[in-house]
Amino acid sequence: MPEKLRTFSNGVIRTPMTCSRILLIIILGLLSTSGWLRVTQAVLNRDWIETLQLWPGPFYFLCSGIVWGALFLAALVLILFQIKGAGWFTIGVAIFTSGWRWLERILFLKSEPAQNSWPFEILLNLFLLLILFIMMKGFPPVAAEK
Repeated sequence: MPEKLRTFSNGVIRTPMTCSRILLIIILGLLSTSGWLRVTQAVLNRDWIETLQLWPGPFYFLCSGIVWGALFLAALVLILFQIKGAGWFTIGVAIFTSGWRWLERILFLKSEPAQNSWPFEILLNLFLLLILFIMMKGFPPVAAEK
């Protein structure tokens, strides 16, 4: 059954909030928050991270947190306000950050448990991307004009 459309005074037609859109907004909010928390922790724990002599160091954690936080926040705003291209942008952010996460995993995680858990991580990553694609399928690509 098609969703009812709401027309606003400026003539833009928007679809009402659905359960999948609300869930997507919550998920994007949590992912954005995790990026900003990474920034906070990189700043607050800079000395401790430097004593561990981790490569690439606190500056990398700071920059990557800013990128992740900003990208997911942008996707959240686009989805929330149903801005043209929001669905494609969100899918692009998901693919980009997924690739970034795998690059981090390959370059920086050298522990035995991290090396042994990659099959599970790949399946989990693919499953989460599939859920996103299914959720985005119902998202209108453009807010229609009157």
